[in-house]
Amino acid sequence: MMYLFFSFFCFFASLALLSALLVIISKNPIHSVLFLILCFCNVSALLFLLNLEFMPITFLIVYVGAIAVLFLFVLMMLNIKLAELKIDNVHFIPAAITVGLIFLFELLVLTRLECIPFTSLLVNSLFLSDLFNNSVSFINIHLFYLNESNMRGLGQVLFVEY
Repeated sequence: MMYLFFSFFCFFASLALLSALLVIISKNPIHSVLFLILCFCNVSALLFLLNLEFMPITFLIVYVGAIAVLFLFVLMMLNIKLAELKIDNVHFIPAAITVGLIFLFELLVLTRLECIPFTSLLVNSLFLSDLFNNSVSFINIHLFYLNESNMRGLGQVLFVEY
């Protein structure tokens, strides 16, 4: 079961990266927007795989349903000529490589110095009490969220507190 989850995760992640790369590389802006919609759908599939129910649905409604379709309509109304798109942008390659190397260096520094705690999956209440200045007893928040679904928790907050 874990192997199937990992294979689906790798499939959707690689498809999301490929479609994001095609958004940048594509010369035609309409194809770019269609690849952007594909990227949004793949990221939403990744969020579904991570057992988030509310985020991928809102992601699809907000980004694919509104913003990407708006981009598509604006590009159709602009009527961009393909002759303008055939201009070579080779002079941007050194700047792109420089920015990419800087991002790669920052990622390596963050992971090597362990500034991002990848190993701690459990969030205890001591961290939350320091964050919110409340005195809370030790509660394992991670186990609480395993028993409670996102949609049920969101419904509790929306319909009980408001």
